[in-house]
This record gives sequence, structure tokens and C-alpha cells, in this order.
Amino acid sequence: MRMQYLLFAVGGNLLAVIFGFYWVKHLPLPYRLMLALVCVTLLCEILGHFSSAHHRGNAWVFNSFYLMPELWLTGLTGAMLTIQRLVKIAIPLALLAGSALWIFDITQYGVNVLSSASLLYVGICLTLIFLIVLVSTLYQQNLFKSAAFWLSVSVILYFSCNIPLFGMYNLISSRSHELLDKLYYINNILVAIRYPLVAFSFYLAGRQQLAEQRAT
Repeated sequence: MRMQYLLFAVGGNLLAVIFGFYWVKHLPLPYRLMLALVCVTLLCEILGHFSSAHHRGNAWVFNSFYLMPELWLTGLTGAMLTIQRLVKIAIPLALLAGSALWIFDITQYGVNVLSSASLLYVGICLTLIFLIVLVSTLYQQNLFKSAAFWLSVSVILYFSCNIPLFGMYNLISSRSHELLDKLYYINNILVAIRYPLVAFSFYLAGRQQLAEQRAT
């Protein structure tokens, strides 16, 4: 299961990295933040796999190097893409609250226990942020050619469907590794969908920016 997950995660990540760096000169800042996140996530997946393979556990990798980059880079991307002023102000406050929860979790339970409360908060927070972004894209013409639309779909689909697993991860892990492995197939599928959608959003954002530059 771990190898299968690694192939899903790394394969999708690599696709997003290739598209991101191909278009990087033309990507607006929000999409460059997402490209940075994709690179961080790729490194975390590889490091986490090898740490787990050597029986050291991989919770420390995701606690230390994944949770806060995911929250801040994705959250700030959403803040830049939304057009509502109050939302732009509220998002950094929500990110600070998530950081405080992460610090409490790490202090309370240590870095070697997955911070499921922080992971749950990240999932709910980013889902809500990108629901707002998604709604704002619905009024655009050529909706399916909107990079913000596909990026929003990728974030909402991944996190909203994983929220139950995030919330119960440590409980399930302590009682049944077999059940956890079965539930993780859902995550595998969502990972395989998320990053190709991110790659597609890079393509659309870069192409649109390039077209605008040529028109001026």
C-alpha cells in the first residue's frame, strides 16, 4: 500500500512540477505559491516513504514539513484569488489560528504523533477558502478555461473527501492498521486526481498570462 501511495503521490506531483516549471515565467504569484507547495509536498512524500521504510515512522515528516506549508501556501493562494475584501482579511487570521493549533498539538503530543487535529483544521479551512474562490469563478465566462476553477476543484475535492479520515486517523491507526490501509485507498484516488488538476491549472494560468502579455 505504501508503494502504491508513493507512486500515486509522486507521479501526480511530478506532473504538476513539470507543468509548473514549464510555465513558471508566466505564472501569476498565486500559482507560483502552489508550485512551491507541490515541490515541498513531493519532497515530503519521498522523505516520508524512506523514513517509514526504515521503520522510523513518518509522522514527524508531515508534522514538521507538510502541515504548515500546506496551510499557508494554499491558504494565501486562496486569499489572492478571492475578490472579497473581508475574506482577504479573514484568511490570514484563520491561518494564524491553524498555526497556533499546530504548535499546541506538537507541544502536547510530540512530533512523532501525527497532528490529526491540525490536519483536520487544515482540511476544513482550505475547503471553505476555496469554496469561496470557486463561487467567484462561477460568474466568469469560459468557466472550464479558468485556472482558478480547476485549482479550486482540486483543493475542495481532495480535502473535503479526506476530512473524515483526517479526523479519525490516530484513532483508526491505534485500533486497526488493516482498516486504515483500506481507507487510504480513497486518499490514493484523491491524490491521483488532485495534482493533475493542479498541473492543468498551471497550464491554463500560464497560457492566459502569456496571451495577455502578447496582446499588450
